[in-house]
Amino acid sequence: MMQERNSENVTDAPIGNKVFSINGAYYKDKCFPSLNDMLHEAERHPKAYSKMKRDYEFIAINAIRRFLKGWKAEGKVIPHYTFGEPNKGQIRDYDNISAAARKIINDAMVKTRTIVDDKPAYLEFGTNEFVYTDTPFIKVELEVL
Repeated sequence: MMQERNSENVTDAPIGNKVFSINGAYYKDKCFPSLNDMLHEAERHPKAYSKMKRDYEFIAINAIRRFLKGWKAEGKVIPHYTFGEPNKGQIRDYDNISAAARKIINDAMVKTRTIVDDKPAYLEFGTNEFVYTDTPFIKVELEVL
């Protein structure tokens, strides 16, 4: 469902759930690159793709550390992603937006030990929501099971 949303309070969550967000345009006027952008880098040069993934993982790791402050999931979590896309400019396919960002962010959660692993035993697929806003963002709400 597409709706206009104010991105000021992107960290509100029900009690027990943990939330972090990545706010701002880090890739052109978007928050993160799409799957197509990542694939174009891979075609250009294998190391260019690796660098791009590592750079965006670093951004995600900083957001996780800033918002979760060392919190570790003790069991399985369900991530609920909200992607705030800019009101103006190129409108991207939902699958392209979510595929690359989810991979990068899930790997960042493993690297920060927020979750044990991104295998189904620890991380369910979860949900995606897409909204248009003035400031791009990605919000991740971790539903703790």
